Amino acid sequence: MSEGHIEVAPSRKTLFTVLAGGLLVATIILVGAVLPAEFHIDPLGIGKASGLLQMSRPAETEVVLPASAASTAAANFYTTAFRTDTVDIPLAAAGDADHRDQLEWKVRMKAGDTRFVVSPDSDMFKSFFKYFSEPNQSAPVKK
Repeated sequence: MSEGHIEVAPSRKTLFTVLAGGLLVATIILVGAVLPAEFHIDPLGIGKASGLLQMSRPAETEVVLPASAASTAAANFYTTAFRTDTVDIPLAAAGDADHRDQLEWKVRMKAGDTRFVVSPDSDMFKSFFKYFSEPNQSAPVKK
């Protein structure tokens, strides 16, 4: 017999026995560990006994609002409509040598103004958007 060569293949009965055993073990792991830990489903009770059920529970946090914030509304209503601007930005294909496939867009806003809504008309799977703020070192915006 040469190394790495099997002279006689296992029988069908052996193959199906090994396959059934593997499926049984995988099912037990799924039902006993994965479902309680990931989805808070515990049909066998193993998750509660082992503590795995606690992993899928959201963290409970008590939020205490300051007295001034507790009396304000949860939503803001504005008397004026949003300003709407449409900007068409042609971009080159990805991998452009002159980097015309990238763009950084900065918007200056009045101090305290938090309303900025972006609705890109592009395929979200082909575009990457990152929103952040930075302190402005130049002169303040006139109101």
